[in-house]
Amino acid sequence: MNSDLRYAFRQLLKAPGFSATAVIALALGIGATTAMFGVIYAFLLRPLPFAEPEKLVMLQSRSTKTGADLGVNYLDFKDWREQSRSFADVAFFNLRWNGNLRSNDGATETLKTTFTTANLFMLLGREPVLGRNLLPADDAVGAPRVMLISHRVWQRSFGGAQTVIGRDINLDGEMRTIVGVMPKDFRFPVQSDVWVPMGAFFEQIGGRSWRADQAIGRLKPGVVREQAAAEMKLIAERLASQHPETNKEVGAAVVPLRQHWTGDVRGSLVVLLAGCGGVLLIACANVGQLLLARATSRQRELLVRAALGASRMRLARQLLTESALIAVLGSCAGVVMAFWLIDIVAASIPVELPFWIQIEANASVLAFTVIIASLSAIAAGSLPAWKTTRVDVSEALKRSGAGTTGGTEVGGRVRDILTAGQVAISIVLLVGASLVLRSMGNLKEVDPGFDARNVLLMEVNPTYRGSESAELRVDRYTRLLDRIARIPGVVATAANNSPPFHAQRPWNRPQPVAEGQSVEQQAANPRVNFQTVSPEYFRLLQIPLQHGRAFDARDKFGAPRVCIVSERLAQRLWPGEDAVGKRLMFGKPDPGEEPDWLVVVGVAADVRHQSLDREAGPDLYNPSTQLAWKQMHFLVRAQPGLEPMSLVSTVQREVAAIEPEVGVFNFVSLGDEVANSLWQPRLRAWLLSFFSLVALLLAATGLYGVIAYRVTQRTREIGIRMALGATRGAIVRLMLSHTMRAVVVGMLAGFAGALLLSRLLQATLFGISSLDLASYGTAAGLLMLSALGACWIPARRVSNADPVKALRTD
Repeated sequence: MNSDLRYAFRQLLKAPGFSATAVIALALGIGATTAMFGVIYAFLLRPLPFAEPEKLVMLQSRSTKTGADLGVNYLDFKDWREQSRSFADVAFFNLRWNGNLRSNDGATETLKTTFTTANLFMLLGREPVLGRNLLPADDAVGAPRVMLISHRVWQRSFGGAQTVIGRDINLDGEMRTIVGVMPKDFRFPVQSDVWVPMGAFFEQIGGRSWRADQAIGRLKPGVVREQAAAEMKLIAERLASQHPETNKEVGAAVVPLRQHWTGDVRGSLVVLLAGCGGVLLIACANVGQLLLARATSRQRELLVRAALGASRMRLARQLLTESALIAVLGSCAGVVMAFWLIDIVAASIPVELPFWIQIEANASVLAFTVIIASLSAIAAGSLPAWKTTRVDVSEALKRSGAGTTGGTEVGGRVRDILTAGQVAISIVLLVGASLVLRSMGNLKEVDPGFDARNVLLMEVNPTYRGSESAELRVDRYTRLLDRIARIPGVVATAANNSPPFHAQRPWNRPQPVAEGQSVEQQAANPRVNFQTVSPEYFRLLQIPLQHGRAFDARDKFGAPRVCIVSERLAQRLWPGEDAVGKRLMFGKPDPGEEPDWLVVVGVAADVRHQSLDREAGPDLYNPSTQLAWKQMHFLVRAQPGLEPMSLVSTVQREVAAIEPEVGVFNFVSLGDEVANSLWQPRLRAWLLSFFSLVALLLAATGLYGVIAYRVTQRTREIGIRMALGATRGAIVRLMLSHTMRAVVVGMLAGFAGALLLSRLLQATLFGISSLDLASYGTAAGLLMLSALGACWIPARRVSNADPVKALRTD
């Protein structure tokens, strides 16, 4: 074996051009495939850090009308828990809340806080590394106020001190005792820092219309998800009949935990992995062609060795050793490329991912590289070794000694098949890249309905005081906005509890009821993007008011409730009528209470509130001067030419000057938020384009090698043809015709494959059909130009050769 390796290494050194081309081709294929496997492993394959994670499911409320996921209501959750028999345990928690941790020196640190029923951690099978877990008693009314903290907070805020257990901490104005520190690899549900048992708080939430939270369950032994889903469907139907005013058209779904958090990216990842696999196949075919051509050029050497007694198995082993050495070198270079691609992909994801999704190169990714390298060596080397060593020795030596004029060449048909295969895969990737690029271009042209330029966005979280009146909250936000508005360079300030492209939550989409509507009409009303905004909001974002007025000083706390609706909502609730002056409400008033009507004072233009690829609206705006949420977002428009992020330190200083207990955090540019909303289509377009260009480069290199090899093999024949009067054009056509037939066959096969890929991509495309002729034409044009260019160079070179020298070629 050592002698085989030494000989293979010497052979590769004798042909540096061949060796470098083969290694680079495999490096590109292995690197791209390994990188995408690393991403897919992080999202879909990495073991979840919970006990028996396959039994964990998310319980969701879901609209039976639209299929949209809704938040979970606590009263619904209680009924699910009491009536279901499929779950060993179920827990209730909110997705994320921001709490203010106040230190002894008065500094405020905003932490991502999760309110949960105390059984969440036992359900997940996780224990603290220090202290104790939450207990059912912690959920009881009047129980001591306790909390768990993350390992990160323990290290950063408390220096990893063991004495942190039992320490009383001011969290949102309430003293709580730290009873446990969670492990380093635990920040459920997303990136939480603090967990607070709030079972008693959830019990105080009245009504079923508020759907804001999440529920998780653990299936009983022997119960499968489909059984649990069927049972939950029956329970939801029962609740809909018992509570039609809140639960009509509200179903229930049971979704595997991993799928719940990664469902919107699974399809894209599979398509991208298939694209990488295509690049790897092209690389293997390319290297296979190179190895076949090299083995054929060494045929006389191999025949002599066979004549001297070397067995076919011995010769095949030598050729396979060379291909294995190329695969090893290619995989080493591919790993470097994979690390680079993985870092790029990780940096291209601007959203917060669940804590267990860590996009990185690890032992599993490296093991995958070893497997891919081994398969690549076998795929690239087996066919050339088999085709070369099956030749009859005596007959081949006679032909070799007599010289040839072309005749048959070893592996000619195989080369044509490999060429067609490379072209087919390249066409599939080029069509896919063209489709997603055109779709991305369409998305970039979409008008969101507001001007996001020069706007700074931040979250504002005052320390919670249970006794604080709503009027005091309104006053605080008004004073803060006025203070920030006086900062030099600030043009305008505004507030919104749920600004566009940021902080979307299920509870922000309630269903309004217009005055005078029948029960049937009410059921058909759309869910709206409910926003609480300050009077300057529309002017700051330059959202036009089509009718009526903006909020002003008349809309103060205690005054009659008012609202502004979007055009789309106005048309749905009052088709053909002027919406200004109309009344609407949310929910059903309790017996004996008057309806809480909101009077429409204005109609605003539609805004794409959630993403550029979704329809605009319907939106409803409520004045923050009448109702202020505990947590709000501030928007600050900077003057033209001033970078919004440059205002961050000044804003923090001004807020601390008048409200030191208010946390101000998560500063971002609204323009960046809009751009970041396109991260999935942008990443998909970038990667598919990269893979398709690599495939095109490899295919062109392979075509060049095929023509160059054929020219070398048929040089003597070409000399004879030229001596007999063949023109240079005829020689070029002769060299091109055979290979271009394989190219055309590959293109036809590629278009068939592209149709299948287009169907997979259809759900991700915007403003373009999956059968877009321009995309198919662009792909065909690029490949044909590349093929002609790759084939023309060696064909043209031989047509300019001296016939006399060509005739002397052996």
